[in-house]
Amino acid sequence: MIRIARPADLSAVMEVIENAKELLRSQDSLQWQDGYPDRMTMTADIEANRLYVNDIDGVIAGIAALVPGPDESYAVIYEGSWPNDRPYYAIHRVAVKKGFYGRGVARELIEHLQRVVRAAGIVDLRADTALENAAMQGLLARCGFRQCGIIYLVRPTCRDPKRLAYHKILE
Repeated sequence: MIRIARPADLSAVMEVIENAKELLRSQDSLQWQDGYPDRMTMTADIEANRLYVNDIDGVIAGIAALVPGPDESYAVIYEGSWPNDRPYYAIHRVAVKKGFYGRGVARELIEHLQRVVRAAGIVDLRADTALENAAMQGLLARCGFRQCGIIYLVRPTCRDPKRLAYHKILE
């Protein structure tokens, strides 16, 4: 069941984040190896009602944040372009709990977020990921996102801000 995260979910959410950081580190990725996302980030997502969880039999198996644009990091795109300048939502902080990898948990979240965006009357959705994050790139491609270019994260602590930028126009 996909639902909006509650304050009581914070510890379980942080466990999912730590699992994701560990997985990325094992793949020699710099993504999420600088302290981000931290407890404060995830608390802010929960308080803003923008963090969704995939709750499987009482276990938070995956998370994803749905953030209304504009996103400062998406203001400038290199080696390509966004298909339009319409209002959009961005998907951020997608992570899956160890033991649930390869079970479609993140895909279910993204499909649900697309329905939320449509219900809000918006038809554009964006996302980004590190160049070495093949799993997220594959997930976005399977979900119908198109790679549009390169963006650079506007986050001072980020050691490797270069990201592949994706966009999907919802039908």
